[in-house]
Amino acid sequence: MRSIDARRVCILLVLAMLSLPAHPQSLPAGTRPPDSTPETTPIAQAEDAIAAQHFDTAKKLLLAITAQDQKNARAFYDLGYVDQALHDKTAAEADYRAAIAADPKSFEAHAGLGMLLIDKDRAASIAELETAATLTPAANAAAAKADVLRTLAHLHADHEPAKASDELIAAIQLTGETKEDTELTGYIAGILGDATDAEAAYRRVLAQEPGDPETVYALSSVLIHEQKLDEAETMLQSAYTAHPEFYPLAAQLARLYTLQNEPEKATPLLEAVHAQHPQDAATTRMLAGIYGRAGDARADALYQQLLAARLDDIALLAAFGDSLIRQKKFGTAQQTLQKADTLFLAKPDSFPATDDRVQLTGSLAFAASENNEYALVLTALDQRLQYAAETPATLFLRATANDHLHHLVLARSLYKQFLAVAADKYPDETWEAKHRLVALAHEK
Repeated sequence: MRSIDARRVCILLVLAMLSLPAHPQSLPAGTRPPDSTPETTPIAQAEDAIAAQHFDTAKKLLLAITAQDQKNARAFYDLGYVDQALHDKTAAEADYRAAIAADPKSFEAHAGLGMLLIDKDRAASIAELETAATLTPAANAAAAKADVLRTLAHLHADHEPAKASDELIAAIQLTGETKEDTELTGYIAGILGDATDAEAAYRRVLAQEPGDPETVYALSSVLIHEQKLDEAETMLQSAYTAHPEFYPLAAQLARLYTLQNEPEKATPLLEAVHAQHPQDAATTRMLAGIYGRAGDARADALYQQLLAARLDDIALLAAFGDSLIRQKKFGTAQQTLQKADTLFLAKPDSFPATDDRVQLTGSLAFAASENNEYALVLTALDQRLQYAAETPATLFLRATANDHLHHLVLARSLYKQFLAVAADKYPDETWEAKHRLVALAHEK
């Protein structure tokens, strides 16, 4: 599950990072080192006004400067900073672009534009930040470049983790490692499949801040992956007791109990979280799954809630269909599973897991059999055969479907194949197969 796992921690870190001003902190405009000689020029007056957060005064001064000098990259950058502080992103973007046009090697302008575009255009944001990372800041060089590299690491973490790792290492080399760096190190290591490094990174964070709920959550994800379930459970229970307001810990505990086949422990946790956070899709999905596997009709409303936002989610439709089968609502189950199957056939890459494909087609065959839709049974079983071999259950379904369609020779052969592999595991079906073979012996 990617909605409630270490990814949540990374998202929290990204939000924290992106909420920071995209400029050196000692001087907001970032164009004069703190120990530089005081200036009395109009642009220096504007930057002093910026430092005092007198943004309207600074803007008037900077507009006068840029009106006279269209090549003044420093003034345009400062103006972009001011417009961003005044929440005018459109004007700020134009200002930063004007600064870049005036001086393509302006670190501050590329960095400012890159930070500004994060929410608007991720690809353009990354391009600007990558350009900034190759340039030299005018002031606070190490901190300014490290900020850019850390932001790039966050932006690359999910899709280019190796690149993100390199960027984070470069940032740490410039300014040292922070708690957020260590957490991101753990997250990237997890994406790269290095559970050992991920675990070590999160443990370093916990050594600095024992019991930190976000870090406990992230570390527990790694421990669950490593099958260190007892340690994960103890850690989660302790952290949740101390931080009951951080509901991802409850959801993680529920996930662990589900993996341990202890739904009686998972259910009350998920019900409590769902009552407080009904729009949390991951929690709702876990609770729907527990209800569904128990044949509990309460699953229906939860699946319908989820599908209202994700109409084309094949896995969600398949899970809902299985839940309906367990409730013996075979007609609705077949319709739901057929929709999932149609979506899958249209875009097979969107439902990549072989086990999931086997489950979907097998469930569809079973629902169709219960609805006496025998041609559909065979179609679904043939589709399933592309991903997995026949089982006693599928052989029996195939035999009964051919029997009802009066494919008698084939039905007799399939009943015999079923009996050869069924052993004692399918007593009812074995009894039926034997009796049908006796009856079919007299038919042509």
